Amino acid sequence: MIMNTKTIWASACLAALLVASAMPAAAQHAGQPGGQGQAGHQGRGHEAMQAREFRNLQQGRGMGMARAAETNGYPGPMHVLEHAEALELTDGQIERTRELIVRVKTRAPELGKQVVDAEKRLQAMFAEGDVNAATMDSLLLEIAELRAHLRSLHLTAHLDQAAVLTEAQIAKYKELRSADGEARRPMRRMGEMKRADSSDG
Repeated sequence: MIMNTKTIWASACLAALLVASAMPAAAQHAGQPGGQGQAGHQGRGHEAMQAREFRNLQQGRGMGMARAAETNGYPGPMHVLEHAEALELTDGQIERTRELIVRVKTRAPELGKQVVDAEKRLQAMFAEGDVNAATMDSLLLEIAELRAHLRSLHLTAHLDQAAVLTEAQIAKYKELRSADGEARRPMRRMGEMKRADSSDG
């Protein structure tokens, strides 16, 4: 079943609104009985996490926005370029892949900054007590649409990259990425063990 563009954007906006609606509840739990120190610690943790997200958005980082494509074998431009020799890319394919990378690196920070600006306006609205349902909903829809555009940018890069490669190259790409994942697995385990040790201390 094919969904039209309007339906896709509506679904994306609804998903973002559901996520946004969960945030006040999480913040409310932080203020419930359990010790002021605990609430303060949770608050600092939330601020640090949000600051990291804002920084990543402003830098145009993917933050898993293209995971639906990546986990289903749609090639990412950066990884394709990394394996250019193994994939036996032509000069034309390399040039097109670089164009896709430039497109994302140029547009993603612009959209990310717009998302951060809108999120900060939402926070200020509540901080200043100058908020009502109508203005809040309008801003939430703006945020949802911006985030949907940003995610679409990252996902479309994978679609366009797949169109650049041959079926044989895509199959080879999947093999290479699977091997990359196996190579990184011991490092991930070591990192998990270190985090566990530090938390025990």
